[in-house]
Amino acid sequence: MNMTISQTEGLSTNAMNRVFDMTTATYKFYWLLALLDMHVKEQMDEMQALDVAARMVAYAWYPTQYFRLSFGKGDSMSKIIPDVALLTGITVDDKLEDKSEAISNAISEDREVKKRVKILLNNVPFRFQKPWIDTTDDSEMQRRSQSFENDCLYSLTGSGEGLTVTINPRWSNYLTTNYEVLRDFALWNLTLFLQSKNPNLPNISGKLLRPEEREPLTRQKKFWNKVIEIGGPIRCIYKDTPLRRNEYDLDHFIPWSFVSHNQNWNLIPADGSFNSSKSNRIPDLDYYLPKMAKVQHKALRLYIPQSGKRDNTLDEYYALGCSPQDLMQMSDKLLYVRQKIDERFHPDGFNVGINVGEAAGQSVFHCHMHVIPRYKGDVPNPKGGVRGVIPSKQSYSTKKQPEKSLTSTKIPTSPISEVTPSNRREILIQTGDEERHKME
Repeated sequence: MNMTISQTEGLSTNAMNRVFDMTTATYKFYWLLALLDMHVKEQMDEMQALDVAARMVAYAWYPTQYFRLSFGKGDSMSKIIPDVALLTGITVDDKLEDKSEAISNAISEDREVKKRVKILLNNVPFRFQKPWIDTTDDSEMQRRSQSFENDCLYSLTGSGEGLTVTINPRWSNYLTTNYEVLRDFALWNLTLFLQSKNPNLPNISGKLLRPEEREPLTRQKKFWNKVIEIGGPIRCIYKDTPLRRNEYDLDHFIPWSFVSHNQNWNLIPADGSFNSSKSNRIPDLDYYLPKMAKVQHKALRLYIPQSGKRDNTLDEYYALGCSPQDLMQMSDKLLYVRQKIDERFHPDGFNVGINVGEAAGQSVFHCHMHVIPRYKGDVPNPKGGVRGVIPSKQSYSTKKQPEKSLTSTKIPTSPISEVTPSNRREILIQTGDEERHKME
């Protein structure tokens, strides 16, 4: 589904609607976002293209460095930002405006920063205006823009580091009046573009901008406090320490940086010291997921009988494909079915599985489990069990993992967490390669 902007008399808004046609990288989206901010919020009619590029980098910082979104092979943004971080010490937690100002200051003071950010000006200031001025020759585009041909959005003067962008006065009122719409237009199209590059990641739109503040976990904390009041302390799945009412942190089992939500089915009480050290690492799922599921199941069994008719926290469990009441009863039903199969058929083992969604093989769309009796020799190689639903995943190493370890898979919060202010420049200059930054 495409989003278009409204027409206005006397302006070529049809051309604006086409600026993202045939886009192969993120530059145009961030170019428009940067232009809008600088013209509308900072009231600049004329701006240095390098400062616009600095704001582009600031916009792209959060999705690339916190959520690790892929921008695609041909996009240099995700290569430029780690280098700029090394040189400046900017972190992912800095605000957009602070990042932009810091990058602009660094550009004027540091030739290494300038060299990297300047790469973004190779094409985008010229290519962005193609819907108004149909040429791929940059010199011709610049010359024709200076008379605001076809009411193009801006003119370009100067060259290299001195390239200057001047907003067409005829567009000024429209940009100001429709700032939010145009910003959403850019973000919507950026979301569609990044979804194609990250097809398995949820909630791309929620990963584009740094939130002013994270939603508090007050409601979820109330749920777990109630569970502890009813059933007593919960043991931390990571440290096996008892967790009493209000004496715990709520841990996003799958890190927030991946799921970007606070739904209760992904939250469990954890020892505060371990939760801090876990940070954005993904736990060893083979070891910890059964423990986490056991805590969640017990919590539902304790909480549901005491809850009211409508509970927003319980509603979140529907995202798992079952009602919270079904989830609560599953182990009882499973034990009953297993007992009956054992009594009649005497199998050597069982596979137990739930298909959630058509992509996972679900064809009957209500909550149900598959309990499959297994016998020695019923397949040539049973190793891997339910992993065999994806044949390439069935075989795996049997090497024992250290107990209570976390997987090495990380979603770091900062590209410079192991780099000190004293060594960041030496690391970058020694390992840098200007050629790898050139846009394809």
